[in-house]
Amino acid sequence: MSRLVGVDGVEPLVSGLCQAPSAPATVYAVGGTAQAFSSEDGVFRSDDFGDTWRRFAPLDGSLEVLGCAVDPGDKSTVYVLASDQVNGFVAVLFKSIDGGESFVQTGGNLPPLDNPFQVVIASTDRKVYVVDEGTNAGIYVSSDGGATFEMLANAPPFPGLLVPHPTLPGVLFVLSFVDFDLPFFGDLDLYRSDDGGSTFTQVTGLPEKMAQDVAFDPNDPLTVYVAAWSAGLYRSEDGGQHFARIDTLSQARIGEGLQSVGVNGGSVYVSGTGGLFRSKDGGRTFASIDRGHRGSAVRDLSFGADGALMVGVLGTRGVFRETQPGAYDPVGATIPITDTSFPQVVWAIAASTADPNVILAASYNLLRTADGGHSWTFADVEGSPVLGSRTSVKFAPKDASRVYITQRSGFYRSDDSGQKFTRLSNTPLMSIAIGPDDADLLYLGPSSGGLLKSTDGGHNLQFLPQSGLFDGVFTSIVIDRRDGQTIYAGAQFEPNVIRSLDGGSSFESASDGLAGTGVLGLGQDSRGTLFAWLRGGGLFRSTNGANTWERVEAGEALRRSGSGRGSLVVDPRRPGRVYLGSSSVLQIDSEGDIEADASESEIDF
Repeated sequence: MSRLVGVDGVEPLVSGLCQAPSAPATVYAVGGTAQAFSSEDGVFRSDDFGDTWRRFAPLDGSLEVLGCAVDPGDKSTVYVLASDQVNGFVAVLFKSIDGGESFVQTGGNLPPLDNPFQVVIASTDRKVYVVDEGTNAGIYVSSDGGATFEMLANAPPFPGLLVPHPTLPGVLFVLSFVDFDLPFFGDLDLYRSDDGGSTFTQVTGLPEKMAQDVAFDPNDPLTVYVAAWSAGLYRSEDGGQHFARIDTLSQARIGEGLQSVGVNGGSVYVSGTGGLFRSKDGGRTFASIDRGHRGSAVRDLSFGADGALMVGVLGTRGVFRETQPGAYDPVGATIPITDTSFPQVVWAIAASTADPNVILAASYNLLRTADGGHSWTFADVEGSPVLGSRTSVKFAPKDASRVYITQRSGFYRSDDSGQKFTRLSNTPLMSIAIGPDDADLLYLGPSSGGLLKSTDGGHNLQFLPQSGLFDGVFTSIVIDRRDGQTIYAGAQFEPNVIRSLDGGSSFESASDGLAGTGVLGLGQDSRGTLFAWLRGGGLFRSTNGANTWERVEAGEALRRSGSGRGSLVVDPRRPGRVYLGSSSVLQIDSEGDIEADASESEIDF
């Protein structure tokens, strides 16, 4: 391969990149999950800064690859950390000494690490460190090239990111969770060791529970930067012994907080909910570099009553609106965050079908605006659930007062356009479809598999036994706009698409012509054409009610289908136009010729 795209046209789901310190042009990429979305998952290497890639060793299909690290003194020695998804999610460490041509398992004396997080190598002494956040949480170090490990007994109890100093021997920095009740993010303090991890002390001069990331200036390694969430950016000029706040990034600019910092080529880069900034003078001044940035992960797509596309993203400003073809602006104010332990994210976005100023955004709480985003308030959701990545928010097509929320903690309904929600069920749900003309007609996909149906607005849920025969978890559902008795459901993995022609009494497979494993998104345009975005397969359409499918576009839609998550929405006003959300927004026009026109929409902040 010349690009990082497999022979099947699918880009691997890259989970880690690592660069060779002794030969910066050499970069390794690793990817793969227990469900192989691309036949090209495995280990890749580029020797020209990523212009071209070669695939080397494949890895066991039951492994989720987490990251990699290159020996600072030898570009051909690389370590890969993975998690065995079949045998208790236990860490597996691999080593190659031939540039990725072959790998052997190493670190045989590591205990069962059920939440491995990081593998990293210190530049000063080439010691290998493995960090785990699970039952055996801790930092493990090897002095013999990964053959054996020992636990650092005095390390902080819940270590996160480990960052060895690039030039000071034995100096380690560790971001450690103060409260590990939170599953992915938490309150973090920074610790330092001057003796290779034998002892650690908490770094002074930083606000408590705020540290998020650490970076060193390669031109002056005694200069250390720390992104400290809502407290801003801090700098040390003595190797990290003392820190002081950099005041040039105002609270108004950083938004809710800074999540990451990096230094390269004399420039300091920071990112957070306020966007991306760069300083060319060591932090004395910062300028926004958001224009042209394509790095925001798109979580959800929705159309407003005025026909504008709404985009919910991970990080940066949260919610965007398409202002003209391919151009996006933030929707009013930044989405507020109540718990600074969490970075900015919008899991789901829903725009009113009657009022373009009413928008709902599911972050960790549900937020609502009635003025087009100029101000946001928290919706009143019974039980105040913490929302997550499988949250869905939907307005009824013909009744904008009716709104539903589905998520892992249950099922909620609003009858006042999303101001107040009542919990109707504790059943964990993954998806919902609302009748095109009847706000009480619902089909829902529980996390346990199969489908549920309600004809009274969710007060009573009926399991559809025939749907359970397909043994799938359905994350996308469509009710045919021409015939309310016809339902299509897309599975997270197998069996792709099923169909009912009698309101859910019976189901049949409807995947003839589809390729891939699992449905990333399912939709129908105003003329009745169905669209399905398949993981590892690309975008397909059906013009005969899912009797057969044909591939729409074999370029970008196929390449991006290796992702574990994606969004699909059909333009309600333009038949044949589909939007796909992943690392950015992809617009595909499929009307007429099957060779669709695909264009990437750049999110301009």
